[in-house]
Amino acid sequence: MSYVPARGVDLAITEYTIASQSVAYLDDIVWDQTTKRSTASAVKHTVSGATITLTGGGSFWLIASPDTTRASSGDFFKLEFCQGGEPLPDQSPIAWNSTVATYNLLGIVVVNVPINGRIELTLRNTHNGATFTANAAFTLQVWEV
Repeated sequence: MSYVPARGVDLAITEYTIASQSVAYLDDIVWDQTTKRSTASAVKHTVSGATITLTGGGSFWLIASPDTTRASSGDFFKLEFCQGGEPLPDQSPIAWNSTVATYNLLGIVVVNVPINGRIELTLRNTHNGATFTANAAFTLQVWEV
């Protein structure tokens, strides 16, 4: 019987929050780089304004957890990770239309970046509904291997 040898992998987790902002249809969430907290001193991604840049090669898990305020219970929104303005396939978008708070919602996407590759993403409101307020407790975590 043979076994595949174990391989050690370094995992870096970085978290960002936002400054409170108004978000309308096709607006991107703008991240506050000054709130960066990370388990590693060197990471393979950068965040500048609304743009999340992943550089290869590696695997990335992007996890967004919203905190929002809406004017009324019918103010539907849908947040999706987008590349070049288009939603990525195979993601778990954040969609909400309820009177209750938006805590415990997660939007998740997994991205593999080839060696010497580069991918730029944003988190965009892709539903033409009412404008909402994204609060400062809104977070983005970037997990990278």
